[in-house]
Amino acid sequence: MHLSDQPMSKANFFFWSLLLLTLALVPAFGTLSSAVQNGIAAALILLLGVPHGAIDNSIYLQKSKQSVLRFFAIYIGVIFINVALWLIFPVFSIVFFLALSAYHFGQSQFSEMLALRKEVKVLLYFTWGASVLSAFFYFNIRELQEMILSFTDLEVFHAVFKASIFRWILIISGTMYLILLIGLFIQKKIRLEPMAVELLIFAGILSSAFLLPFLPGFALFFVVIHSYKVLRKEFFHFFSELNGRSILGFLKKLMPLTVISYFGIGFLLVCLEMGWISISLPLLLLILISSITIPHAYVMERFYA
Repeated sequence: MHLSDQPMSKANFFFWSLLLLTLALVPAFGTLSSAVQNGIAAALILLLGVPHGAIDNSIYLQKSKQSVLRFFAIYIGVIFINVALWLIFPVFSIVFFLALSAYHFGQSQFSEMLALRKEVKVLLYFTWGASVLSAFFYFNIRELQEMILSFTDLEVFHAVFKASIFRWILIISGTMYLILLIGLFIQKKIRLEPMAVELLIFAGILSSAFLLPFLPGFALFFVVIHSYKVLRKEFFHFFSELNGRSILGFLKKLMPLTVISYFGIGFLLVCLEMGWISISLPLLLLILISSITIPHAYVMERFYA
């Protein structure tokens, strides 16, 4: 058996519970401005998104001969290179970031499937993640295009965020994902019940992308399906491999990088508000999120292996 024997994980249960609750509250959302909705969604993403990468140093250094200083020098160096690329080659940077995010999301979703050939795993990860991301973009393309046209430094992305592009990505990647999943079932790499649950979750994510505004829908997916699942795996790793003794100990392990990250984000937002940074808030957030994601994705690649 190559997929977890727990067909309905806590993350899946929480996702469906919160999705149904969110849909029930959709009429109430109408009384809130889009700025308030997006602010709440962004706060939730930061609340769980930042901590789920806050023990990258412990995970990486556990089986590496690198020193702590060298690890952070490389980690911070990658962040600075990424920022420079965003400022010089913004279109390349956003395409690379979206492709990496698609792979990273799929990797965390199917991290239990360890016995597959590497090329099959990569294709499974990427097709699932690309389907999910393209669904959020395609079903909310007007909202995203309006935002892009509202900020001068985002207009360069207008050629990327087109309905036709994401429609074809959704169709092609979604079809390939379904074919892969059915093929794994035929080869008895996955049982019927876990496969049915994966299809149900996939349908739920696509439904949230279709029914909810972009950021609230994406926050629901990111917080529950992705971040919570990664944090849960890191929690068990903390107890089994890092000699953890309590939940409080795990939280303490998360705190240093989490606090530093929040402080850094807050400092940059203050600089933006004071006019010391001459880019828009959406572009700043994109650069920040990608700068955190890129080194984190590399660490998690080693962790899942």
